[in-house]
Amino acid sequence: MREEVRDIALLLIAGGRSRRMGEDKRFLRLGEEILLARALRRAAAVSFRERFLCVEAETESLQALASRYGYRLLVDERGGEGPAEGLRRGLSVMNSEWALALSCDMPFFDFGVLPKLLAHRGNGRAVIPLAGGRRQMLAGLYHRAVAGSLEAALDKGERKLAKIVEEPVLAELSEEAFFNVNTPADLRLARGRLANEARRVPMLSIVAPASGTGKTTFLEKLIGRLSARGLRIAAVKSDAHGFSLDVEGKDTDRFQKAGAVGVAISSPTGWMVLEQAQARKELSELAGKLENIDLILTESRTHGTFPALSLWRGKGEPITGSDVAALFAGGEGAEEVRLAQGDALATYDLNDLEEAERFACFLMGKRKEEGDCMEQEKRLTHFNDAGEAIMVDVSGKAETDREAVASGKITMNEAAFAALREGTSKKGDVLGVARIAGIMASKRTSEAIPLCHPLPLAKCSIDFAEEPATRTVTARARVKTRGVTGVEMEALHAVSVTLLSIYDMLKAVDKRMELGEIHLEEKTGGKSGTFRR
Repeated sequence: MREEVRDIALLLIAGGRSRRMGEDKRFLRLGEEILLARALRRAAAVSFRERFLCVEAETESLQALASRYGYRLLVDERGGEGPAEGLRRGLSVMNSEWALALSCDMPFFDFGVLPKLLAHRGNGRAVIPLAGGRRQMLAGLYHRAVAGSLEAALDKGERKLAKIVEEPVLAELSEEAFFNVNTPADLRLARGRLANEARRVPMLSIVAPASGTGKTTFLEKLIGRLSARGLRIAAVKSDAHGFSLDVEGKDTDRFQKAGAVGVAISSPTGWMVLEQAQARKELSELAGKLENIDLILTESRTHGTFPALSLWRGKGEPITGSDVAALFAGGEGAEEVRLAQGDALATYDLNDLEEAERFACFLMGKRKEEGDCMEQEKRLTHFNDAGEAIMVDVSGKAETDREAVASGKITMNEAAFAALREGTSKKGDVLGVARIAGIMASKRTSEAIPLCHPLPLAKCSIDFAEEPATRTVTARARVKTRGVTGVEMEALHAVSVTLLSIYDMLKAVDKRMELGEIHLEEKTGGKSGTFRR
């Protein structure tokens, strides 16, 4: 990406007072710095040809910030015209042919999207991201010729960029890169995510003012959804009454009864430490003991860790303090509770687990190893910064035992199913041939999938399950190796070829057979650990 941005300018658009925030957004605090300073600092790390800070009026503090981070301060020539004038001014004075116009209220803008925008430069005078169905006009690429259109529109009293910029090229991108702070609710979210970016492992609390709200059920469902994304989730619970995890008569139980104040047990599948204490441990301290975890969820009534999702179901007063990032309310009176929050807090129905999942992923923040969590699009390792396809360098990775299981189905008519079961296919033993085809395919995956690494497989097995009621055959492949990269593709390739072979063997009887539901069931080993669907 570095070479590609060296010929474009950056126009950081920084207006003033926000109507919905009730104050100047540029000076809102995010952790140890203000919103504008964060935007200036992050963009200064990218090798733009030239950088401009576009403001409505000059102040000593703005000039000092521009100088500190290496920007030229540009002041609007037309007062009160909003971002359109800032953009016009920047495009008019810059030496570059193209510029990225970026609002200063996007604290998590991902500059990694630039190659995708730059790839469209030859198709128009503006390239605008389309994220979540919305055009992100203040995160787009503009040709300097657009300055003339902006000036003409402003002369006519038109200030809305979406109306001024005609027929832009639209580039569909992920929503998360364009999160901006427009309301107090947005500011809470930004501060919550920032807190997690500073942690070794991000945390999110589920809190409620009273028991019977459904915290455990909510948490259980949220864990399921996040785990389905391939995330490794840990849960930490606060209990006011004490607990016991031991089993009567087991060694550790006997040790405790004999007077041991602490016991520990370790096995190939996990470990546990149980220690008597006079005071409750902070949930964050307990969370710090967990390893190989992507997100820690805590359940508590009064001991939540920032940021938190607050639950309410008609009992007690809703928890809406500054540590709360969003409120999920249900039951009688929920609508009134949600409306009462206004712009101060994001609110949703208590059963809206899809939004809870989205919030959890956003609040996790950007992990150095994985990229952004939202949509669980871990960094696409088969592309370099220029967007070119590459084979991943795995030379520095440790060898571990790795295993993957994948499955898929094929459905057919009665005649084909009978031929399969009775062995009357003209081509012979259908499942026997398909099994061999799948095993052979697993060993040659790198020849079919261009960026896969050739792997020495330790095992590949193909099993079948027949379902007479639906005339369906399920094929399941299990592949093992010891190496530096996983065997998920080998398992998926094996299943796919197995099903295709069944089709080939029976197509003379039924050409309408349907293949489907090919998916990874589980994988183990490697840095990312275990995934189970």
